[in-house]
Amino acid sequence: MKNHALFFLLSAILAASCSPAPPVPEKVEEPISFPEKIASATIYEANIRQHTPEGTINAFTEGLPRLKELGVQMLWIMPIQPIGIKNRKGPLGS
Repeated sequence: MKNHALFFLLSAILAASCSPAPPVPEKVEEPISFPEKIASATIYEANIRQHTPEGTINAFTEGLPRLKELGVQMLWIMPIQPIGIKNRKGPLGS
């Protein structure tokens, strides 16, 4: 009987100590706006290492006039990361 009374007492304390979670405020996201020129621009994504046989920024900049002639208005340069082995470039361009 003592065990039942202790169980009910602890259950009542536990139930009384629980409270509902506070309300989470609604998150209002504002729409992203782009200038009209950017929204309709021709974007060229460049992987510098794969763009030229040399795989350098200097070699890439020599080809910028050609990209401009093609109508490219914006460049998206891929991140440039160090490679594991010096000057490594696989036969498949990887």
